Amino acid sequence: PFFFYDRSESGFEDVNVLHHITQQQEYIRSLGFTNIVDYQIHVDCHGFNGADNSAFSYGTNPPSIIFGEGGVDDAEDADVIIHEYSHAIMQSASPGTNFGTERNAMDEAFGDYMAVSYSNLYSSHHSDYAFKWDGHNEYWDGRLTISSKMYPDDLVYHLYSDAPMWSSALTRIERNLGSCLLYTSPSPRDRTRS
Repeated sequence: PFFFYDRSESGFEDVNVLHHITQQQEYIRSLGFTNIVDYQIHVDCHGFNGADNSAFSYGTNPPSIIFGEGGVDDAEDADVIIHEYSHAIMQSASPGTNFGTERNAMDEAFGDYMAVSYSNLYSSHHSDYAFKWDGHNEYWDGRLTISSKMYPDDLVYHLYSDAPMWSSALTRIERNLGSCLLYTSPSPRDRTRS
């Protein structure tokens, strides 16, 4: 009945993904959205032949999430897990609408914001960093959810370059109004969210 793994064992990533996706799905359901990602999702915690990349695919049946293992194993980082699962949330909430660079940037931004907001339940260290574990290191720069870029003047029509405009807006709203995250289980830091 116990899951005792260290990072060197593949079971660590499996349990980590199961835990964080379950937490996120329980949160979405607690808001009353019982039809969002209302299907089993196939997850490969050791995919992409070791490449340093992860992705959500709605083109598979059932939709899937694949986590790569290059650099830092992506399935070890809750931010990566929540970011990729957020793509599933967006696809489920608004199927067939993720086309065009601005919409792609919004999808990336939503995933970054959800990842940062979720991981800040555990620690406020580098609170603006998306991919605190997998990024911001020698493998890749990660991303930030705070930006001074303004819409539409600073658009460059690239999903990753434009995403911080949208994630920054969401982050600033959360900080000004308070988090809207009301996770069903208590935060590890015993922070209440309202």
